Amino acid sequence: MTKGVTWQKLANGGLPALDSLLISYEPGACSTADGTLERHSGYEWGLVVEGELTLLLDFDQWTLRAGDSFAFDSL
Repeated sequence: MTKGVTWQKLANGGLPALDSLLISYEPGACSTADGTLERHSGYEWGLVVEGELTLLLDFDQWTLRAGDSFAFDSL
């Protein structure tokens, strides 16, 4: 993750293929330095706790706000 994005592990143990993380984005922060899209094996889900998040998947874009959730296959 690039500047402005922080990860905090919420739980240890459980399923080896499952990570419980709190990920925070400062205003204007991005997951990649150059804005390129990333792929990896796995599944992503999340909940916007406060503020607004722009989610880009392939050629689609969504603006999510507090209370909105998302889920997708990250492959």
